[in-house]
Amino acid sequence: MHPEARLAEFQPKVESAVRLAMCRALDVAKIGGMRAGEGRSGLLEVTKAAGADCELTIQELGALVNGTHSPSDFSLRGWGSPGAEIQSTLRGMFPPQVPFLHENF
Repeated sequence: MHPEARLAEFQPKVESAVRLAMCRALDVAKIGGMRAGEGRSGLLEVTKAAGADCELTIQELGALVNGTHSPSDFSLRGWGSPGAEIQSTLRGMFPPQVPFLHENF
C-alpha cells in the first residue's frame, strides 16, 4: 500500500494546551477588595471618580482582572489603546497571573 493512500484514513485533532480565561467583570464596584499589585494594602479600592484617565472595554477589564493579557497588547486586539503611562499603572495594579479557575468549552 502506498503511504499517500493512507492519508485519507488520518483524522487528526488539534487542540491548544493553553486556554485563556473567559470571564467578564460585570460589576466594577464588586471587584473592590481583590488582591491587586503593590498598593497601600495590596487590595483593590474601587471608588467613583469625576473623570476617567482612559476608557476600558469589557474585554480589557476582564483581561486585567484575570491577569491574562498585558495592557500593551490591548491595541493589537482592537480592545482600545491606553497610553504608555496608563499601561504601566495598570500592569502594576494587575500583575500577570495564571488563571486558577477554568472550564473547557
